[in-house]
Amino acid sequence: MLQPRLAAATVAAFLACSLGRAAAWPAVQSDLAPDPAVHWGVLANGLRYAVRHNAEPKGRVSIRLMVAVGSIEERESERGIAHFTEHMAYRGTRQHPDGSMTSELQRLGVGFGPDSSAFTFWDHTIYQLELPDNSDATLREGLGVFSEYAGDITFDPALIERERGVVLNERDTRDTPDARSGEANLELLWPDSVQVRRRPIGLAENIRHFTREQFVAFYDAWYRPERMAVVVVGDIDPKAAERLVASVMGGLKARAPARAGPIHSVPEKSGAPTICVFEDSGLTGVTCRLEHPLSDPVSPDTHERRVRQMRRAMAFYILQKRVAKLAKTSEGKVVVADAGVTGMLEGWSVASFGATGNMNDWKGFMAKMEQEQRRAYQFGFTAAEMEVTKAGFATSYANAVRTSDSWHSDWLSTRLANTMLEGSVFTTPASYQKDIEADLAATTAEECRQEYRRAWTAQSQHVFVSANPIFKVTAKDIAGMLNASRATAVTRPSEQASVAFAYTDFGPPGKIVSSQYAKDLDVHQAQLSNGVRFNFKPTPFEAGTVIIALRVGTGILSEPRDKPGLDLLANGLVSYGGLGRHSVEDLQDALAGHSLSIDFSVGTDALEFYGRCEPKELGLCLRLIAAYLTDAGYREDTLPQVRANMNSMYSSLAASPAGPIQMSAPRILSGGDLRFGTATPGEFSQRTIKELKEWVDPQLKHGPIELGIAGDTTWEDASAAVASTLGALPQRDERDTALDLQQLRLRGRPGMPLYLFTTAPSLRLVALSRFCPVLDLGDMHMDRRCRFLAALLTERMRVRLRIELGASYGFDAAFVSYTGFPELSYFSVSTTVSSELAERANQLLADEIESLHRGNISEDEFERVKQPFVSKRAEDLRDNSYWSYTVLRDSQEFPERLDEARDRQADCASITRAEIADLTDRYFKPERWFQFTAYPQVSTTFQKPTLQAFK
Repeated sequence: MLQPRLAAATVAAFLACSLGRAAAWPAVQSDLAPDPAVHWGVLANGLRYAVRHNAEPKGRVSIRLMVAVGSIEERESERGIAHFTEHMAYRGTRQHPDGSMTSELQRLGVGFGPDSSAFTFWDHTIYQLELPDNSDATLREGLGVFSEYAGDITFDPALIERERGVVLNERDTRDTPDARSGEANLELLWPDSVQVRRRPIGLAENIRHFTREQFVAFYDAWYRPERMAVVVVGDIDPKAAERLVASVMGGLKARAPARAGPIHSVPEKSGAPTICVFEDSGLTGVTCRLEHPLSDPVSPDTHERRVRQMRRAMAFYILQKRVAKLAKTSEGKVVVADAGVTGMLEGWSVASFGATGNMNDWKGFMAKMEQEQRRAYQFGFTAAEMEVTKAGFATSYANAVRTSDSWHSDWLSTRLANTMLEGSVFTTPASYQKDIEADLAATTAEECRQEYRRAWTAQSQHVFVSANPIFKVTAKDIAGMLNASRATAVTRPSEQASVAFAYTDFGPPGKIVSSQYAKDLDVHQAQLSNGVRFNFKPTPFEAGTVIIALRVGTGILSEPRDKPGLDLLANGLVSYGGLGRHSVEDLQDALAGHSLSIDFSVGTDALEFYGRCEPKELGLCLRLIAAYLTDAGYREDTLPQVRANMNSMYSSLAASPAGPIQMSAPRILSGGDLRFGTATPGEFSQRTIKELKEWVDPQLKHGPIELGIAGDTTWEDASAAVASTLGALPQRDERDTALDLQQLRLRGRPGMPLYLFTTAPSLRLVALSRFCPVLDLGDMHMDRRCRFLAALLTERMRVRLRIELGASYGFDAAFVSYTGFPELSYFSVSTTVSSELAERANQLLADEIESLHRGNISEDEFERVKQPFVSKRAEDLRDNSYWSYTVLRDSQEFPERLDEARDRQADCASITRAEIADLTDRYFKPERWFQFTAYPQVSTTFQKPTLQAFK
């Protein structure tokens, strides 16, 4: 029975969403106000649609086609066919055979990958298109693509054969240690669930033998209009879009009887609480998760339900913050932790508290986990914790309201699709905030504790431990330790005093000593009395949002060449180390209720801060950056977390077929300069906080500063905020031009014919990469043409490796340049293939590089690549990140940045085939290319080249 709040408005919303609804779509029952801008409808053939106007990006449209079929609908002999069917939609339809659909979309300006993609899940398949303009003709063409996917896939036997290798390659690519660990975790929680047996990627043996008849039977049974929904969101007239949906999609018909079902996918019960130790050689260290499955059947999406979910989220947020602080204490054994409730399977949620710790002290960190989980269960949360958490949640709701007018259509369309699948209400941020803000303010610590207890109940938790096989600990050992820990009494958490932000005054505001204004770009440039350079552009692109991009010091240019890995340590420790007077956790408390965030990274020629805030918080955001510049924390107690994060990165690289190449290639190309590539684990482990501080601290405290600000504020407000914060700092040093003259030991040609690496036997795939140095990169006009050439090379690989050879799911080509290192730029092309196809794929790479070198570029190929390339560059001009990061942040050091913004669109549109052929003639000589191969240590089919391996 529905709650009394379920009023007449709910009935109207329900009818709008469910008239003619097929069983595949859950009913929407709620007392919440739906977004009135969404136009809902159901065609006579049963296909549902949702259409909504949205202003950003201007002149563009995002569309989605959902099909309510996924891997759980497969029969045993069909495991993997739903995902394979998605692949075959791109392979050929009656109107667009042999992969020509992608080519047609490219001519329209739709890029393969970023603008045209699809995904298969347990219970649905979704196709996505980002249309380059909002004309009726383009929208009709986009919907026509969906109509072909929905009813006209041909399943040509020859194309099926080619696509098998692509799907198998994708399967191997996704078979990572983390993925295997996740599957083992699912099996622990729901051993009898359909999802455990029905991974969307399917069984390799099935993939190798699916017949056309099997595809057609599955497709005709499940791809039927009553199981489909279309979402259109963008800069369109909703009524006109509705008419187009009806015109294009209304003729779809079922082609065969529906199958009985769908299969009941919701497990009736979870597995009995137990302990599972999952081992995988690709994992580093040991991670433990305490978990409790919660039966969470589909129920009305009501005010009461959302309030309970909010209080539960608050409780888990506090738990995670507690353990983060615990990790910083001298006796803490936990390195990194997370806590929350996630919806892993339909009809179920999981309360989870996970942490990574020291393998040699596993008892200590697992006991801490058990005790902190129990402390929250027994005693709940303090008044101070509640105050800070309420402020943070209120700010997040306010931020959503503030920025909602400029949310992008691609995100909104996906969110709208998800609400249709879940049977939830698509509400506006304003109505959601209005509905929940009084309950947030009134929520008590006891109410949060009760929701926390409901999440865990009194039942024993499941314990899932994932570790490297050197972790010689059994489930029995862990059970004994946890039982002993439960005998340890826990005490009530103590109240903590509130934290006030300590960095409020940096001295008298600086004065602007020079300024200029570029009227055509609406860009202000100024220099303050202490040497700080400041650039600003007001924009309407993101409502209520300001973006800051700041450069200070010299970055990797000045990194000691004999201390590789300092940049990696800085990326972690400056961010996680907090400030001299505040840990990161204290900062979170001090800034709760404020809408701002900052990130830090080491750039090639400067240290970089990137901030985002609402306009009224600009001064506070700049004070926070100024605090990092003057009093960065470099906290010793943060080092274990930074090292753990780096170990996770190294594990990911070790689990990637191309990992060794990614780590080493830039270093080899630079002539062995240790500042490039990724430091080895051994190199990184030698770096110390003392070394880091000696390198970074002078840059932060004295280095030259230039920053760009773009967003929803005024020059007067922005310049005043900069003057009172960064302008109040001591005089900044001039840039050390001697650093810019440092020469790399560049290698214009390979020192060896082949650089060879080995990877773990379990990876199965061979990674092939080639790199071509560009030692004479000129201005941005040449840079753009090099990037266009990389896009052309990517398209060539798509056609040859995927469409024709059927060898690779993942392939890429890129042009890489380093600011501050003008002579270190290069083209790269890479892919991963099976051992059986490695030799053919490697020869194909060589052939295509040679073909491009000879200038073999057809007009059609050139135009198919150019349209998406130009469209994307035009879209950038309405992006605050582009203006702040690419244009403004160093436009006084590099005055050409403004001219580059002026001619960005026109220059990209003017790129000619002759210019690209000139580049290929200059750079694509085969002897200029470095070749890299990484192959599994044990391979029965890959023939290792008889060349000296790189050490």
